[in-house]
Amino acid sequence: MHPSTGAHDARSFFAELARESRTGHFWMMVARNAVPPLGVIALGWPALQAAVLFVLESWVFLSLRCGIEITIDPKFNGGARQHGAWDYLKHIVVAFICVAIVLVMFAWVVLLSAFPPPEWSEFVATGWRQWSFLGAIVALFVLSIADAVGFVGRFATRSAEQAAADDGRVRVMFYRVLGLLLASWLLGFASQAGIGGPALVVAAALLSIYLEGLPDHASRTFGMSTHTRFKPKAAPGPKPRRGR
Repeated sequence: MHPSTGAHDARSFFAELARESRTGHFWMMVARNAVPPLGVIALGWPALQAAVLFVLESWVFLSLRCGIEITIDPKFNGGARQHGAWDYLKHIVVAFICVAIVLVMFAWVVLLSAFPPPEWSEFVATGWRQWSFLGAIVALFVLSIADAVGFVGRFATRSAEQAAADDGRVRVMFYRVLGLLLASWLLGFASQAGIGGPALVVAAALLSIYLEGLPDHASRTFGMSTHTRFKPKAAPGPKPRRGR
């Protein structure tokens, strides 16, 4: 890579970070992703509990965002301007069901293959009942709902660049889910070997923050076809004069 390219890439990274870090939803996203590492490092959770939280967080975020966008975005609702509570409820419920089906098809197969039966037995018997784990689930729901409410509040007044970033954030979430699944798969084998479990949880959380928090830079870094930067349309030039 040419040095100038690297310098430009670093500048774009810090520029997007500076822009996004001034928003409330960025710090809510950081708080959501900080829950699994805090559980593993501070509370001594097994790696399986962190992996389950990563999947749950992806499920809740994607379901809420998809359900809300279907309700209020003119691209999906036929241009309707009035949205009642029933409209939000039915779309969000359908989104939760559809996203759950997709995650069950892929996520749980990955987790079941990565973590041995004794760890699953311990999780089913006692792990999910720990107050710290149940509190973490409640915190994920509260933070995700707060982020969704904030999205509804800023939807009508957001700029074109903010709209592009929001759209890109949802599209990049697909890659984020794949990254978290890979990290969870590696986490299961690392846990069995007794090496690097907490470090992998932290790495997965940082990757998640990067993909969700800086979607424009992430899309370029990984060569995604979901480039999110808003590019204003060029002003039309003067029309050529017709010859007499």
